[in-house]
Amino acid sequence: MLSLLTAHIIITTCCFWSGYLFYTLFAKENVQRPFIFYLVSGLVSLTILAQIIVLIFPIGPITQLILATILLVSALVKWNDCKNFFKKIFLEFSIWPTTSLILFLLSWAIVLIINAGPTMMDDTDSYHVQSIKWIQQYGSVPGLVNLHERFGFNSSWFSSVALFSFSSKTTGGFTVLNGVLSMWLCYWFISKYNQFRRENNLHASLAILIIFIVSLVIWPVIRGNAATTNYDFITTAIVLI
Repeated sequence: MLSLLTAHIIITTCCFWSGYLFYTLFAKENVQRPFIFYLVSGLVSLTILAQIIVLIFPIGPITQLILATILLVSALVKWNDCKNFFKKIFLEFSIWPTTSLILFLLSWAIVLIINAGPTMMDDTDSYHVQSIKWIQQYGSVPGLVNLHERFGFNSSWFSSVALFSFSSKTTGGFTVLNGVLSMWLCYWFISKYNQFRRENNLHASLAILIIFIVSLVIWPVIRGNAATTNYDFITTAIVLI
């Protein structure tokens, strides 16, 4: 559980800083964007980079170390920007009501518990994990589909999972990135709820709260996603955001 919590924090930090670098390099206007924008943009940027790397090299510990070093060096070079940027995020959380903070921490704990448990989708064990292991050990393998037709259903999401997986001996090592996305979605629901409350839009705040509860309890977009390596729920989550 502690290893998963640490992985959630590290992945979130890496994606957050990658998103900042993306907007710094490619955005024409220097404007303050919602926290979730940086997370998703950073994840997309790292996924694109992983897709390019996997054409030549496997995405193993060496690749992870190189990318982590690049992010760390860039943070040190832009230390003042990095420090101020993270201060703004802590400031955002400081203005959250206590009930919202408790709700977020509770939902995060639920995601972690599910993330540490068994998978909830057959595809994860049948071919997702195998595809990810091929990426980690060999990179792109021409003709791999001839071994099994399911290996032809590859997705860029598997490259991201390979990049952020921390253990090949536990299920949670492969499903951790999906768990992180579930946690991000919990954050987004609660932040939107707080926004509508500040705007005195009671109907919208109630609607977003109901959708959040349904997503966590009934609809598997949060609960099911946290225990799989599937990319179907990811698309739904990004569309909601």
